[in-house]
Amino acid sequence: QGEGGGHEYLAEAEYDGTVAQFLTGWFPDPLDSDRISSHVSIPPGSSKEEIIRLAANVKPTERQLKWQEMELAAFIHFPGDFVDVDTDQWVQVCKEAGIKMLLLTAKQHGGYCLWPSKYTTLTVARDGKVDVVGKLAKSCRDAGLEFGVYLSPYDMSESTHGTEAYSVFFKNQLTELLSNYGAIAEVWLDGAYTTGHPYDWSGFYKLIRKLQPHAVIAICGPDVRWVGNERGLARESEWSVVPNIVGNWGKIPKDFNFADCNFMDKDLGSREKIYKAQSLVWYPAEVDVSIRPSWNYSKSEDDKVKTVEQLVDIYYKSVGRNAVLLLNIPPMPSGLIHKNDAARLRQFHKVLDVTFNENLALSAKANASSVRGGNKSMFGAGNITDGDKNTYWMTDDGVTAAVIEFDLGEKKTFNRVMLQEYIQIGQRVEEFAVEAWDGNNWNEFTRGTTIGYKRLLRFDDITTQKVRLRIKRSRVCPTISNFGLFYAPPIDKILSNFSSIAHAQQDSATHRVVCLGDSITFGARVDADTQSYPAQLQRILGNGYVVKNLGRSGATLIKTGKPNVWQNLDAAIEFEPHIVVILLGTNDTVSGRRANWEKISRFESDFADLIKKLAALKTRPRIILCTPTAMVLETPGLSKGRLAQLTERKPHLQELCERIRKIAVNHAEQNVELLELNPVMQGRPELVTEADGVHPNAAGYKVIAEVVARHIREEY
Repeated sequence: QGEGGGHEYLAEAEYDGTVAQFLTGWFPDPLDSDRISSHVSIPPGSSKEEIIRLAANVKPTERQLKWQEMELAAFIHFPGDFVDVDTDQWVQVCKEAGIKMLLLTAKQHGGYCLWPSKYTTLTVARDGKVDVVGKLAKSCRDAGLEFGVYLSPYDMSESTHGTEAYSVFFKNQLTELLSNYGAIAEVWLDGAYTTGHPYDWSGFYKLIRKLQPHAVIAICGPDVRWVGNERGLARESEWSVVPNIVGNWGKIPKDFNFADCNFMDKDLGSREKIYKAQSLVWYPAEVDVSIRPSWNYSKSEDDKVKTVEQLVDIYYKSVGRNAVLLLNIPPMPSGLIHKNDAARLRQFHKVLDVTFNENLALSAKANASSVRGGNKSMFGAGNITDGDKNTYWMTDDGVTAAVIEFDLGEKKTFNRVMLQEYIQIGQRVEEFAVEAWDGNNWNEFTRGTTIGYKRLLRFDDITTQKVRLRIKRSRVCPTISNFGLFYAPPIDKILSNFSSIAHAQQDSATHRVVCLGDSITFGARVDADTQSYPAQLQRILGNGYVVKNLGRSGATLIKTGKPNVWQNLDAAIEFEPHIVVILLGTNDTVSGRRANWEKISRFESDFADLIKKLAALKTRPRIILCTPTAMVLETPGLSKGRLAQLTERKPHLQELCERIRKIAVNHAEQNVELLELNPVMQGRPELVTEADGVHPNAAGYKVIAEVVARHIREEY
């Protein structure tokens, strides 16, 4: 099929390792044959031309491609000195920032494990703390985000470190993490050194592939490399195809070939580099940088969070240079991400959202100087502007320089350009330029070298109807899957408008509604952003209302309980609500969370304090106390153990209903009202999550929202 690739498959057993056979066939699916698709040996005596053609056809595995498409991930450094943890808040902050994965430091160099490992006493279990790995994995799943783990091979607290036995110890801990917490998207192995017996890297990789075959293995691993600095910068020319030189990390088996080069070199993948290589590998870069000066949280750095301008610059110089950005966001020992970090991340996301909201080149008329085989439907220039990432333009074999002209239909103003290669068949472009037509001549306004998965360039405002992309040099026939033109307003203007809109939305709302409570308020078992009862309440109430969901999974009303609704009180007060809806559940019963049993006598006094603080707000909010929704013992799929548990808790839940009714009566003068939600789901298993019996499904949350909405509207 020539240098462009094709659609005929060679079985792995048929591949003889020669350049000729590599270039005349197409290899099996990446998950079936990672080694052949993402790694290739260079036969002795190969010419420079043959080496370049080989390099241009090395492609990512399926797992590497999926990882690259995430673009933005969060690094969560969370040491063992925490006093509480709210992983739902971490996920909410990250999701609002456009982040697609959270990667937790499950064990740092000190050896403390954020999960109850059976192989050491230095864990959360020793200190009576929650399984942070388990909580975050669940929070990520509930929110539809990916989850990854950092596990430090270096362990200064483990007595076997530096011996052959340590690799067994490390594999045992890997097995725990990769077997008990669902799907893992990335395993981050730090490069801290060892003394004595070397690590069994090949054994680590085989175990990870066995337990989590879709996870990328990063940094000291075969799938993802460290970019070479911690400043948030990828190279101007960032090649994902690099020479494959196995070095001093122990004996690496053939199936796990990867580059062991000096990651801090300015040049990793140029022609000069690969001419000297014995083999080549697809090894993309991950850029790690912290939102603060340090990796772990420090109160002294609360005023040193990176500015929006710095974060945006990092984005362009990482994601915009063919890398994935891993942004460290360290929670406080209280278990929350600091409000300064959260606010900055929202601003950062807003700037990106405004900038890339409208592609001015979408559906533009496109014509190319070369189209592969004249087949415009499969390889035509129109594929670049159709908005489909799976279509692409490609030239004929031997054509390594080409021009594509875009007619925008009318004059448009822009100051950002985006290019993407179709990396599923390799990274190829070495140099390009973008030009604008002024009515008489083409004028270059920006240029670059590599493209890869994504290239973003910034420049002064350009106004024109016609734009030209010149591929000046490509290793073999180039492919482009996406071309975009965007207008980015000044950052200060975006943030000024963002602040004004946020205040206008809040001020123009006749009623601001805060929903406090536990997992049923948060929206457990469904997509909380769209199907929780507060989300559906917003849709039902419509214009004139703004509803804020401050539910916390597992929360209790008791101040010293873990977690508790008081942890969201500051956010509720800052919102200045006109209405506060409080919905509690089994966490506030004597058969609920074991750690709260001895404190249940404080329920009434703590509730009175909460009401006092809310009633003192200048908005004088209505405070709606809801009786908890009923358990549904008729729910299909309940195990015997779960049924017995619910049967035991049911009378305690009725006791809680009575407590809440009493509190509502006693505090009526403070604008407190009672809403009976307990009967709403009784005997209605179709409204409850199967095999659960407590948490509503999407239909159940809708019913709750409808009842709450009717109660709110009746008053007005």
